[in-house]
Amino acid sequence: MAGRPVVDKTGLAGYYELTLPDVGGPINDSVASSARDDESIFTVLPEAFGLRLEPAKGLAEKLVI
Repeated sequence: MAGRPVVDKTGLAGYYELTLPDVGGPINDSVASSARDDESIFTVLPEAFGLRLEPAKGLAEKLVI
């Protein structure tokens, strides 16, 4: 959805299961948001979960089979 690899730099340990809302639809019950044409993963993550995607250059592990 981001169009490029995403590297986790949150510092949070463990695994979390997050359900992303449909882009263009309501975020969830706890976050009031009207459907907007400009909604994308970059606006949904901060509004729904307080997370943001920042573009950066660096090394990332990649497994090719």
